[in-house]
Amino acid sequence: MATRGGRAGRTRDGYWQKRVRTTAFKRKLSALVSGQLDHLGRTKVESLVDAVAVRRAIRQWKIGTAQRRAFAEALIAAGRRLQGELKRQRRSLRDVLGPDLASDVESILEAETSLPPNVEKFAADLMEQEFVRRLLTDLVFTAIATFYRRVNPLFGAVTTHMLEDQIKGFIGLFMPTLQRQAMAFVISRANQRAALDLGRAIVRQLLAEPLSRHADVLSSGSRRQAEALLRKVLHTGTFDATIRRVVVVAWEDLYARVRTKTIAELIDLRQPTDWAAERIPDALATLLARPDVARLIADEMTLARHLE
Repeated sequence: MATRGGRAGRTRDGYWQKRVRTTAFKRKLSALVSGQLDHLGRTKVESLVDAVAVRRAIRQWKIGTAQRRAFAEALIAAGRRLQGELKRQRRSLRDVLGPDLASDVESILEAETSLPPNVEKFAADLMEQEFVRRLLTDLVFTAIATFYRRVNPLFGAVTTHMLEDQIKGFIGLFMPTLQRQAMAFVISRANQRAALDLGRAIVRQLLAEPLSRHADVLSSGSRRQAEALLRKVLHTGTFDATIRRVVVVAWEDLYARVRTKTIAELIDLRQPTDWAAERIPDALATLLARPDVARLIADEMTLARHLE
């Protein structure tokens, strides 16, 4: 009995080893793969993806300590490599982008004719900052002191120094008026155009600068502090929550755009179909040719026949 069982097993193994390498079997398997990919191409995204489950998984996603550390070190290492590459670059950003793309960037800048509508609220909030108040006070005081020194060169400097606190206190009485005038200056249409022109000039200069000059934006000490800050930020719960919110918003926007589209509308399946039809039969034939795999399939088929 054992001999017959062993002979039967070898016969089953030999059948599969030969069968999977025949042209007919490969042709059937290629047709099956092509048919399945073609069916997949006609399927809509919403039929394949559970949007609620994806959203829930994103919101429950947790980053481990080791993953945070690895991610932080990868970002830092990438930044250092990028800095090293930039130092060796003699080309400008304009050269890298090419004339057409650089022109497109400049066209976007030229299309802007005014600052965003919320600039007035931003300017008002900025004017309320204590730093800005002190800055305006110092500017007015400096103007008064300079004028007085010119009028009275002998005693002007001594007088303004002795009366500095009193003069600045007097200036403080007019600070609300100065703040309103400064804000009016910022939000006026003429000055907005000047600000936009300045922004365009800065962008053009950045495009023309050699990339090597962009590599040394931070000193070595500041760079080490920035890397330490990055490590600290990546270990905070706020970072996790922010990342999850960003990913959820990005996912919901993407899903809303592709929900009713078919896979074929998003991905050209012709090349994957040709590749799969050519490679999968050989890969599957190699797998099925293994004696243990062929034996498992044959045993399962025998068991299925007995259960019928």
